[in-house]
Amino acid sequence: MFFCSEVVGQIGEAFETLADEVRRRKDTMLAELETNHADEQTILARRADSLENLLIDVTNCCEFTQNVIRHGNETEVRTALVIFAVFWYKCSLTGWRMKMERLVFIL
Repeated sequence: MFFCSEVVGQIGEAFETLADEVRRRKDTMLAELETNHADEQTILARRADSLENLLIDVTNCCEFTQNVIRHGNETEVRTALVIFAVFWYKCSLTGWRMKMERLVFIL
């Protein structure tokens, strides 16, 4: 009978050890998840700021170009269109071209 209770005790200890390890791993994984989530939130906030700034730049550029087209002379209109084309080209180099086309369509 002593042997049986000893085995039962060892099995219980083994499962307690395993349960402790699972709890530690769970805590580690939850901490990693929290860190990753915070990092992702920071990245998303930066991207949102970047897009907001881009939208402001695009809006300003479009408004400027529209005003020059409406009220400027031929030289001013040509100059404004060149400036707009350069701005558009720079945006396309940074990978914002598709987003820019959607934004300009909306504006």
